[in-house]
Amino acid sequence: SMVGVVDYSIGKGVAPGVFVVADMSHPRISERMEDLKMGKGPYFTFHRPYHLTSLEVPLTCARVVLYGKADMVPLAKPVAEVCAVAKKDLKPGDKLDAIGEYCYRAWIMTAPEAHAARAIPCGLLQGGSVTAPIKKGELITYANAAPAPGSKIAELRARQDKLVYGTVEA
Repeated sequence: SMVGVVDYSIGKGVAPGVFVVADMSHPRISERMEDLKMGKGPYFTFHRPYHLTSLEVPLTCARVVLYGKADMVPLAKPVAEVCAVAKKDLKPGDKLDAIGEYCYRAWIMTAPEAHAARAIPCGLLQGGSVTAPIKKGELITYANAAPAPGSKIAELRARQDKLVYGTVEA
């Protein structure tokens, strides 16, 4: 029973959908959930077995422009981070390819865990380089890799990290 957990599921028959587990401890909400035959709670799972980004993004943009209402509001601090683990052994000097190619795959972590491990966000890796040996399955961090020199996205991320954490990784 933890709050702010980020997780995913893989395997045969698991659709790439979206799910959330919510704590409904308020008596009126619990009563309504029981009326809807959702069980006694206090935890309830809501699942949508699909994720239609090509439709959801334009609809969200339209709602913002037409009605001035956003679907989501950012939190004060990030709760999750999409990092990366090596798909194969990497050696110093290796160049990192793009997401979904041969060097690394995405790996989700809670933001505090990623920050403590000095994990490099997955979106900063393309064009970067390996600075120390990385074994297959190991986390890619600022201790063993570096974003591409002059990367605008890495520069913007450094500014965000300074605002959120008061420090910048190097």
